[in-house]
Amino acid sequence: MKFLKILHLVGMAMFLGSILGHIVVGFVTPAPDAAQTKLFVREEISLATLYLTLPGLGLLLFSGSLLVIGSRRPFLQTRWQLIHVVIAALIGINTLFVLMPVGSELLVLARSSSESTLFGTFETREAVWGAANIVLALLAITIAAVRPSLRCRCHEKKCC
Repeated sequence: MKFLKILHLVGMAMFLGSILGHIVVGFVTPAPDAAQTKLFVREEISLATLYLTLPGLGLLLFSGSLLVIGSRRPFLQTRWQLIHVVIAALIGINTLFVLMPVGSELLVLARSSSESTLFGTFETREAVWGAANIVLALLAITIAAVRPSLRCRCHEKKCC
């Protein structure tokens, strides 16, 4: 179990670290040839996604699944664990079905080196959904660290 927790933390560091790296490389000041700068930034983000973000997410989901399965508690009995799993699923869905296609489209647009209004639209979409992933990841970390009971406040079992 401790080894799985270490793998989970490594996956989290890879995933979040790469996303923060995406943000930092996005602040590269355009060189005299702005198209080349745009292409450089998109290629760097693409490489980091391929070698850090996706493997980190895969490691997180794999180790997290094994941690849930190997838990001493019945499968997802605790509410914090259930919420943690739901958040992980949302991050996975957002990454694979929103951010990956947007990132691919941005790379294609940067390679075409033509001035397109679509580039700004896709950058905005990436920024919004990327920020959502960061917020969700921080929420998942907080829930896992605090492990709130999330019990109902009433004394009747009907509301739980």
